[in-house]
Amino acid sequence: MANLLVRTIDTPSQTLFTRKERMRNLRSAFKINPTSEIETNDRYIIVDDVFTTGSTLNACARTMIKGGIQRIDILTLGHG
Repeated sequence: MANLLVRTIDTPSQTLFTRKERMRNLRSAFKINPTSEIETNDRYIIVDDVFTTGSTLNACARTMIKGGIQRIDILTLGHG
C-alpha cells in the first residue's frame, strides 16, 4: 500500500538535527490515509531509502500501531 501513510506536517529536512531533535521534528508528522483499507492482521513493510537514527521509521511505525496494525517490518536500502 504505497499511500497508507500521509504526511500531515511539512517538516524541515532531518539532516541537520540531532537524534532528539529528529524525534521532536516528526511528532505527529504522519497519519493513516483515510482512504486506506487496513487489515490489522496483515503484515506491512515500511520502506525507507536510508536508516540513520530511525526517527522517520519510528514515527511511521507508531502511527501504524495507533491505527491498529500489528505486524510491521522495516526495509532500508542504506545506513547513514
